[in-house]
Order: sequence, then structure tokens, then C-alpha cells
Amino acid sequence: MAPEPSVDVLVLGLQGGGKSLLVRRLVNLAKSDIPDAPIDFDVVATVGVELQSLSTSKRNRNIKFREVGGAMLPVWAQYLRDCRVLVYVVDMSDPLMLASSAMELYVLLTESVLKDRKVLVLFNKIDQPTVMSRSEVNMCMQLHEMPQPVKSRLTIMEISAVDGTNMSGVLAWIRSSIR
Repeated sequence: MAPEPSVDVLVLGLQGGGKSLLVRRLVNLAKSDIPDAPIDFDVVATVGVELQSLSTSKRNRNIKFREVGGAMLPVWAQYLRDCRVLVYVVDMSDPLMLASSAMELYVLLTESVLKDRKVLVLFNKIDQPTVMSRSEVNMCMQLHEMPQPVKSRLTIMEISAVDGTNMSGVLAWIRSSIR
């Protein structure tokens, strides 16, 4: 029997995608239950690994998050075995980074350690004026072309870590997926 993962949620995505703000927003939401509650927007790019926990009312359990910075891309795979679920953040407002995001997600999804794990793909920054349409993002990401065993583990949501759009849905998905 495989050892229990030490981290519940692994948060990955290219640099500038909004991973740090996402985790900050989720931790704040768990405390206040207000998706758009004020948070500190002063975020510095994560160089390395950040660990955060948020408490949940269920069995006095904490949900542990590990955010690995985009600059750490060459070593992302080594963190996969220690997580229950993967959250992959994509910047919907940056067409130049979208193809790279898609490629890195495809690489991650081929890792055998993820074959039994759920993956949440978050299309972030829907509040930005330069946001691409969902059909444009779908065309670039080509997630519909994934093999069925992979597609069945994927959930896709559009969010804004800045204004809190769909944060309650993200937190609900995480809570239900790590039971």
C-alpha cells in the first residue's frame, strides 16, 4: 500500500498565473466564508515552494496546500507523488503564455503518479480586459483531445483570484476531492 500523501493540494502553473493569490483567496474564504472579502494583493512571485494550511470544520482537519513557483517548472514532477489533487492555474488573459501552459499541463498529465488523482484546471484572470474567450482558450488548450481516462479526472473552472469569482466552487471541489 502506498504511503498517504503529505500534501492535499499541489498548486502549479506558469509564473504570473495567479497561484499565490489563489491560495491566499482560498485561505481567506475558509476563514470568512465571503468569496470577495478583502485580501492583501501585494504578491511577490514565488521562487521555490510555499506551504499554506486552511482549517475545515470537518473533523478538525486542515487542508494543506503546496504552491510550487513557475520558475521551479523543471522539478514540478517530483512534487506530484506527495499530493492528493493537482490544481493547475492558467492565465486566460495572456495569449502568449497559453500554449506554454497547455504544453506543461500535457506533460504533467502523462506522469503515471497522477493516473488516479483528480486535476482541477483553473482558467484564471477572467476579470481582466484582455481575457480570451472560453472557446479561444479551449482551442489553444485542446483539453477535449485528451484520452478519456485523463478527461474523466479533469475539472475545469473559470475564476478570478482578484475579485473572488468562483472561489466558493473551487473550495467546494477541493473539499470534496480530498475526502
